[in-house]
Amino acid sequence: GAYYADAAARDPDLIDQAISDLMHLAMIARDENDSFAMATAVESALQLRPGVGVGGMSLSLARHYYRSGEYGRALPFYQMALTDAVDDSQPDVVFEVGVAHDEIGDCENALLFFERFVAMVRPWERSEAEWHIGKCAHTIAKGLLDQALEEDSQQMQAELERALKLVNRVVEVGQPQTIQAQALFEKGEILDGLGRCQEAMDAYSQVRFVDQAGTLRALAQDRFDEIRFGQGSEQVRASRCR
Repeated sequence: GAYYADAAARDPDLIDQAISDLMHLAMIARDENDSFAMATAVESALQLRPGVGVGGMSLSLARHYYRSGEYGRALPFYQMALTDAVDDSQPDVVFEVGVAHDEIGDCENALLFFERFVAMVRPWERSEAEWHIGKCAHTIAKGLLDQALEEDSQQMQAELERALKLVNRVVEVGQPQTIQAQALFEKGEILDGLGRCQEAMDAYSQVRFVDQAGTLRALAQDRFDEIRFGQGSEQVRASRCR
């Protein structure tokens, strides 16, 4: 790579030839399953001309960075690969893109890809993706719930409605198991905020069945009592049911 960069720096007319040589080397490396050499050659070409096309190597490059844990670098190449209908039809590619988004903290896009994946595969192939779906749906819902407390009433309604759909998805997939009690408790909070009081009580009452650690059981019962009897130890949050 350094040789080509030096040559191109001395004579800009050599850039086209340097890029051609580097991409040829990259394709040879790909055919020999040498992903590191392939990526090195492509990176050198991109330094000479940012945005240069990588031909049919986009998926191979994406997977090289994915396996190296460089998810942010993998995603642009996955996006190139997904423009190819053949690659887009491969569930494993869709799953990997979801993981890459999840790993960089982009749960919104991760959720889209994991939902696409589960629609493509058989039920018994969905468990790992459903774990990610539950995790990301819960993360987004928590953010919406916190945000809703700071919004005006109309915006709050919209935030809570979306948060409710997300926590329902967490409960539907049943994963991760460690957050099911929290999801049910938050479902109660959301329904309470929406003024759907009986549904909120139902959600709070379900917490005790899944709260193995017992940390939320008493608080959920307290919320239930606040709605049903108008009393409880907690009187600090906004509620439309009391």
